[in-house]
Amino acid sequence: MSALNRGRTTRDGNLELVQKPGQPEPAADPFGTDATSGAGDAGSGGAGGSAGGGYGGGGYGGSYAQLDPLATAALICGVLGFVMICCCGLFTLLLSPLAIILGIVSLVRIKNNPENLSGVGMAWAGIGTGAAGLAFYALYFLFVGGVQLVNILQQM
Repeated sequence: MSALNRGRTTRDGNLELVQKPGQPEPAADPFGTDATSGAGDAGSGGAGGSAGGGYGGGGYGGSYAQLDPLATAALICGVLGFVMICCCGLFTLLLSPLAIILGIVSLVRIKNNPENLSGVGMAWAGIGTGAAGLAFYALYFLFVGGVQLVNILQQM
């Protein structure tokens, strides 16, 4: 702010900063914002064509919560574990508990850092599909085991 010593208000209410005599002009901002004030000209439209100007285009202020990768992994493991019940029971026994664990860890991470991480729904879906996979695998195992037990008893 060494090149600027005071400001004046224009008729439309915007603050216009005045440059000291003999000082070089500030560098032009490639994003269409006013380099001296840090805010975009409301009438210019800015880089994104929004009325707020600036690089982000207004709205959320450029701060987005990132989807937690563990929530995505929990959902993928849960769905794969559920789908593999009939063909590959070993994968269900591996993937379904992994989905539950990853979902719980993801929920804890999101709870501890809610402004930077999102994906609560995906984490819960991973926990749910993992639990459903284990439950259906147990029912499948009991059904197949029960059928075999009945066959053994009939042969006696």
